[in-house]
Amino acid sequence: MVEPRRVGIRIPNPFLRWPVEQLVRSLGVQQVLAHGSHEVGTLNCQVLLADAEVLSDEEIRRLVGSGCAVVVFAAPERQDRLTAARRAGAVALPRLSFLQRLPDILAVALSARENGR
Repeated sequence: MVEPRRVGIRIPNPFLRWPVEQLVRSLGVQQVLAHGSHEVGTLNCQVLLADAEVLSDEEIRRLVGSGCAVVVFAAPERQDRLTAARRAGAVALPRLSFLQRLPDILAVALSARENGR
């Protein structure tokens, strides 16, 4: 039996989380909200979408190591945080780029996980 596709969301700001939730819902993918760092590692998701400010580099490394694609965003002036998240293994984008490119990024990430890449 095939496991349902699951996307974790760790975005505390409701104004940023809402469009992400709507997109995930429109794809027919099961979404799992993580309200705290302690929940992130137990989500068992193919993809985690998160605010880079609330996810540590260690959490990113652990998730990527377990086979979860991690996609994060931060304010454009936080290039240091985006760079650190990339080094930890995440796809890291400025906030506007994240929101604009998310449909394509999510489609590719889910497809890659289904194909075992």
